[in-house]
Parts: sequence; structure tokens; C-alpha cells
Amino acid sequence: GDIIYAQMNNQQYILYLYLAGQELGTCRDQAFKLSQFNLKQKQVWRSAHHEAYHRMVVSLVEGRDFVDRFPSWAELENHSKRQKDDFSLAFCAHNYMRAFLFHSFDGVVESEGLIARLEPQSSVRVERTPLRPLFLIGVFYEGLLFFHLARLQQHQDQQQHLLSRGNRALEFIKFYSNLNPSTFENKYLLLEASRAEVLGSDQTELYYQKAIKSAHDNKFQHEEALASEMVGRYLFNNGDLDRSLKFYSHAISKYQTWGASAIVTRVECEVL
Repeated sequence: GDIIYAQMNNQQYILYLYLAGQELGTCRDQAFKLSQFNLKQKQVWRSAHHEAYHRMVVSLVEGRDFVDRFPSWAELENHSKRQKDDFSLAFCAHNYMRAFLFHSFDGVVESEGLIARLEPQSSVRVERTPLRPLFLIGVFYEGLLFFHLARLQQHQDQQQHLLSRGNRALEFIKFYSNLNPSTFENKYLLLEASRAEVLGSDQTELYYQKAIKSAHDNKFQHEEALASEMVGRYLFNNGDLDRSLKFYSHAISKYQTWGASAIVTRVECEVL
């Protein structure tokens, strides 16, 4: 029993390091070893989780459509639809992150969402499921995604619907930011910046700057990159090209340090 718990704790620790922004080359090696170990031990439940982790890490490095001998996104999605346990939540969290980082939004709006399945009062909540850190990160990306889509939406009713979904995620993350600011403050501030941008607030850039500083101070290099990219896009859309380029350059540098080569390529293409 002690050996099994030690293995489980080690596997959770490896996942936490990834969520905290550990260099992706190291994450990729660890993900491969975890998947191989679980297959060898015939631990199917954990194997599915670590295959999704492997697919996410490899996508960030190689590109979202990269093919290897591990299950594809489509295969993992089919598996998640057959499950009522927390693998379906884990896949949803990875999928929101993937959709936002790659700006690939097809199909992500159609589901009931991750936060709706985590809130205690929800009718679609997955019962007896611990609130894992991956799920909280998934809610963070869910909020960013829906605020982004709201900003692009021209129809007021649809925009309000998207805003309401973003607001639910923001309030959810705000609660954890109050409990653990060193981990969640930068995420809450970035959600506030994204909402402020949708609403046309003059506080938008201030929130972005605070989100960057908080991510930097707490050593979340990947989220510092994300916040820098987002404020770069905001400034570009408002005609401030020189400052926009500086933030884009900073984002690219931080994404490179993280090891997210595929995201670097996407941002460079957007800037050019």
C-alpha cells in the first residue's frame, strides 16, 4: 500500500510541476515514462490520464496535430465521452487549455463546460470527484476562452451568454485567489483584464500589467508569457504598435523558455 501511494504522489507531483510551468522538454520525458509505467502495470485509469497529459505536452512542443504512437486528441475525446469519472473532467481541462493556446475554438462552446460540472449546486456535477489542480487550471482557461469569444461576438444576446460563462469562471478563480494568492492571483487578474477588455474598460491595461507582475513574482513563466501576449494583442488592436511589439517579444521569449515551440510559432505568425 505504501509503495502504491508513493507512486501516486510522485505522479501527482510531476503533473503539478507541469501546471506550474516546468520546462516542457522535461515534462515530455516524464509524461512518456509515466505512460509506459502505467501500461506495463496495466493501470488503465491512470494510463488514460497520463496519455492526455502526454498529448498536451507534446502538442505544445510539436504542434496540435503532431502524431506519434500514443492516443490522438480524437481518441482521447472518444474515451472521455464514455467515462463518467474524473477523466472526462481532466480531458475537458486539457481541451480548454489547448483551444485557447492554439486559438482553435471549434466545438468548445457546445458542451456544458467544466465549471458547471464542478459547482456543488450543479445538476451535471460529477459526484465523488476531488477538486484537482488540473480542474482549477481548466476553469481558468475556460474563463479566458469565453471572454475572448465574447469580445469577438457581434450579437448582444450571444455576447451576454458568453460573458456570463466567463464571469462564472472568474468568480470561481477569485475564490481560490483569496485563499492562495501566490498560485491564483495572477490568474484572477488575467481574467479581470480579459473581462475589462470585453467591456471596454479603461482599467484593462492596468489589470494586464498586474497579471504579468504577479505571474513574474510567483514564477509562472508560462502564464507571464500568456498575459504578455494578451496585452500585446490588446495594444495592437488599440493602435499602440510599438508597445505591442515589446509585449509580444516578451511573450515569445517566455514561451521559448517554457519550451512551447508550437505556441512560439503561432505568436510569431500573428505578429508577422
